[in-house]
This record gives sequence, structure tokens and C-alpha cells, in this order.
Amino acid sequence: MPKKRLFLFTLMFLMLLASGCFVPQYLYPQPDISAITTGDEEAAVQILIASRKSAFKQAVIDQIVIHFADQSMSFRLIGLDQLNTQNTESYQAIVLINTCIAWNVDPAVRKFLKSHKDQNRIIVLTTAGDPDWEAQSDHENVHTISSASVLANASGIAADIIAQMNILLQD
Repeated sequence: MPKKRLFLFTLMFLMLLASGCFVPQYLYPQPDISAITTGDEEAAVQILIASRKSAFKQAVIDQIVIHFADQSMSFRLIGLDQLNTQNTESYQAIVLINTCIAWNVDPAVRKFLKSHKDQNRIIVLTTAGDPDWEAQSDHENVHTISSASVLANASGIAADIIAQMNILLQD
């Protein structure tokens, strides 16, 4: 009888652990940013930025858009849940900004990366509560950046994304 109780206790513990680690990203996702297009819509350079909504993420996006404001390019800003409705062929760079939940990127980002083979144009910023956590990617051509959501660090993270975008835009 004690082995059966130990087994049941272990099973319940594992179920509780799994629900605590994996369920929150489905039950409590951050809301998406509002969809807008900014810049020269007829420009040859088209950039897609998809993100969840937070002050940190918005500060990063604002700094990216401001940095390129004097260049002829168009930015399409959408929520992560809209990613799979977009035809991404015309974008020279795609920036995905999401939150790490249970040591994983957002499910919308995972789904998008699985369905897009041409990943060398993709930059993924994953924010986490732990400043030492680093994003891992099974996708070798995806440019990954990770950061804690510290508003004071937004300009540095935006600079990292801008540097990656400049590399992509030179190709």
C-alpha cells in the first residue's frame, strides 16, 4: 500500500508541476499590440514586427522605428496572434517580441517558426523575469536575443535588434 500512495503522490505532484509550468502561457497570455503600419508604405524595404503588449516591448519597438525613421521603409506592427495570417514573403526583416513562460517562447512564435522555412530574416526577442536566462532556438538561422523586461535596458536591446536588422538589410 505505501508504494501505491507514493506513486499517486508522485503522479499528482508531476501533474501539479506541469500545470504550473505550462498552463499559464495558454491561460494568461499577454495581450497583443494593436496593428498599425507606419513609414512609407510604398518603400522597397518592408519590416514586420509582431509583439505582445508591455511597456518594455513598446519602448523597444518605438526605438527601432525611430532609428529608421529617416530611411525609406515601412513597418507593419501586429500582435503575435496575427502572425500566421500574414504573407511574410515581402518582408526583408521580421522581428518577433515575446515573453518566456515556463522556459519556452510564446506558442504563437513556436508555431510561426515551425511553418516558415526561410528563417534567416527572423529576429526573436524573448523577455524573461530572470536576467540571466538565454533563449534557445532549434532553428539555426533565427537570430535570438533574450533580456529581462527592465525598461532602463530597452535602448540597449533595441540597439541589438537594430544591429541584427542592419545585417539583414545589407544582404
